[in-house]
Amino acid sequence: MHRDASSTYGAGNASVGHASMQRVIAWSWDQLETEQRRMLGALTVFVGGFTATAAQVLTQDESFDGAAALDDLLAHSLVYSHGESETLRFGVYQPVREFALQQMDAASLQHWRLGLRTWARAWTLAQPTPPSWPALRGEMPNLMAALRSAVEDGDNERAVEQFLAWRPWLEEVELPAQGLMSATAAVEACADPTLRARGHSALAALLFNAGQSHAALLHADLGVWRDGLT
Repeated sequence: MHRDASSTYGAGNASVGHASMQRVIAWSWDQLETEQRRMLGALTVFVGGFTATAAQVLTQDESFDGAAALDDLLAHSLVYSHGESETLRFGVYQPVREFALQQMDAASLQHWRLGLRTWARAWTLAQPTPPSWPALRGEMPNLMAALRSAVEDGDNERAVEQFLAWRPWLEEVELPAQGLMSATAAVEACADPTLRARGHSALAALLFNAGQSHAALLHADLGVWRDGLT
């Protein structure tokens, strides 16, 4: 079969361009201090951008200055910012994020994923009920990532606690489908019977509001006998 020369040429250019970018990122990585590399690795757990406060919460127990490390990463053009003053958010360029993830071992990644869940809990508790829509829209990808990581790491009790902390405002803000799947998985795997029952009751309310009455009744049956006692 005849291959289009322009397609082959384009694919080759893309491959060369990717390799060149990887070399530039690797060079930038080599210029970083250990604390800056650790900060960059930490920031990879945010999937929807982040605020300076979120970065500080994530690294609050570390031995380095998170704010200073974030400034250094901005200066190295590995992190970008957008917005102004109160709406200022940051992000890690996707190729940089992928490179930084490749440099981390499993223990470090799990450490930062746990930090993301700690941030998610702190952020939730600091919000009014319900949170402002702009704030929630900005952080929802990170909240869902925190919930998903808890399930993937077997931290199901923390996942259910996080889900239940959202319960006061979930009647007004719809939980994304992926979040509902993660919450369901966490509740079903939760070892604490009381917490599991409360989770089933919360899922029943969400599913009923979503028009899934049959599934809602199943969860209600599993939750009602304990949830009323807590």
